[in-house]
Amino acid sequence: MLKSEMGGYLKEAVVALTMTPADYDARSIHKAISGAGTKESWLIEIFCTRSNAEIKAIAASYLSRYKTNLEESIESDTSGHFKRFLVSAIQGNRAELTPTQTEQVLQNGPACMVDRALAAEEAAELYSAGELQFGTDESVFLKVMATRNVYQLRATFEEYQKMAGCHIMEAISKEMSGDIQETFKTLVMTTLDIPTYFAYKLFDAMRGFGTKDTTLIRIVISRSEIDLANIKEAYKREFSKELSDAIKSETSGEYKRLLVAIVRY
Repeated sequence: MLKSEMGGYLKEAVVALTMTPADYDARSIHKAISGAGTKESWLIEIFCTRSNAEIKAIAASYLSRYKTNLEESIESDTSGHFKRFLVSAIQGNRAELTPTQTEQVLQNGPACMVDRALAAEEAAELYSAGELQFGTDESVFLKVMATRNVYQLRATFEEYQKMAGCHIMEAISKEMSGDIQETFKTLVMTTLDIPTYFAYKLFDAMRGFGTKDTTLIRIVISRSEIDLANIKEAYKREFSKELSDAIKSETSGEYKRLLVAIVRY
């Protein structure tokens, strides 16, 4: 079937399947910041879940496709701490494990990559920047959460809970609002368990009146060769329903058959 013979979300899904992950992410980002209003949730999902190497590839694709620098486009369309987070992600500032460090984790466990003293110190900084003062200093959260590796952040969250008596997610929900709140909540969720994060995103895309089809397509196809099997398990665990059954009940026609086939593959 030719793309010209397709319409709506079936066409979008087929386009997604024919593009590289970096190209489709670049296209999604361009759509998110083009026209009236910015689709911040798309940006948050992409920049919180892609690796430094993946974001570098997205930036290269964006420049090639749109003849515009990704960082400059983001800077012109966003503001405040949300903009600073996105720019930091584009610049590759988040610490990631080297292949040697990954091997050490496999041999010795995650604790070998954690500086407990630093975790306690930064947990105290987060506590002081949020619950201990009037008004939240988001720059402190940004400094810690947008730069540390996942194992270090998990340790920091543990230290925070000991210190504050509540999970850091509760503090973020209480102390922040808007795009920066969603950004930090997403960083926490993806640090703890990326498949569970995507399971909740899929559930949200399909609940209530109307389906957020673009989000549904982006997640199913972008994760199909990465961790879709784990996302399916998380969806079943969290919502007591198979992901394929949820998709069948919320979509129709060839579009439904295509997504279900990908999920069941």
